[in-house]
Amino acid sequence: MTDISEQLIANITKKYIFFFPSAIYSDVETSILAGMIAKDSYDVVAYNQDQLGAITHDIEQIALVDILNKNKVLQNNLLLLLDTKDKVSKNVFQFILDDYKQHMDCHLFITSWLVDNVKHTFPNLNISIFNAFKSQNLFFTNHYAQLEQYFNLNPLDAKPDRTAILKNMKSTFSIPELEKASSMVPVKHKPKTPRKRPKLQIDDDAIDHFLLKTVFNVDL
Repeated sequence: MTDISEQLIANITKKYIFFFPSAIYSDVETSILAGMIAKDSYDVVAYNQDQLGAITHDIEQIALVDILNKNKVLQNNLLLLLDTKDKVSKNVFQFILDDYKQHMDCHLFITSWLVDNVKHTFPNLNISIFNAFKSQNLFFTNHYAQLEQYFNLNPLDAKPDRTAILKNMKSTFSIPELEKASSMVPVKHKPKTPRKRPKLQIDDDAIDHFLLKTVFNVDL
């Protein structure tokens, strides 16, 4: 059943748009994360095309159209859950569903936060990109409502579980994924100078704890 859970979770971050605000740069550079996020990775709208971390080369033209397909991706997850429910034991399915719900709780929170804060970071943001952020959050919201309908899930808590948020930040906003993004598109085009990132051995929980507080302003 591991393959099913992995497929469901991988689909969550397919066709996923996000960013790091430069407002946290000085905090990052005076923390244990110093040097781990390249300076030119801030104030950049990044679009994760698929679970392999491919980043689109032309966000302004493709993001809104492509993000509309996010609804299909989430619908496929719903169908996969319904199909799996008929093929596995009740306990196994409940385990898969609980794990998926934790991820969904997290991404409902993250995608909502991105919508609320994207215009503060990018005052002159192209309307199509802003609509991509809004559509993304809408699809997650609708998908969660369907999960509640079909599987009698409890409503989303006002504040997502800390463990779930940290777990998803590792997959969605992880440093390795940013390093794969050889052509992330900034809203304001700036020349980029390749820089070598130092490889430091840092505790994952410490990294996630820092990002959670500085990026998402969640009190732990």
